Amino acid sequence: MISSKAAKFNKQMMGGMAIFAVLLLGCVFGMLYYSFRNVEDKRVIKNLYSVRFDKGMTDSVEVAVNDSVLFKGIASDTLFLSANGNPSQNMISVSDITTGETCNENLAVEPTMVVVSRNDKLKIEAVKVMAPVE
Repeated sequence: MISSKAAKFNKQMMGGMAIFAVLLLGCVFGMLYYSFRNVEDKRVIKNLYSVRFDKGMTDSVEVAVNDSVLFKGIASDTLFLSANGNPSQNMISVSDITTGETCNENLAVEPTMVVVSRNDKLKIEAVKVMAPVE
């Protein structure tokens, strides 16, 4: 049987595509193996606090962490704060500027979501957020 030029070219092209497919799969599985092997490269998140004001908070407030004022203004949204210093002694202080009322709360070492609300008086609730920590 005589093979034509087109049939020969098709065989060469199929062989080239097969080699390319094997190389591509090798690269994909190699990257997956490398990414799952390095488990100690986790990003460590420390001293990250999310402060959320309840709907009833429309007064001017001042938020301080470790005696550093991080926010001063009208409470309306969520803040993301990074507190520096000794992670075992972080404290948040929220002051209502219009009434002069102040509320303090110790913060955990783990990333924490802090909810500031006001019913009769100023109230702070801290909830730990799941994240990798050293």
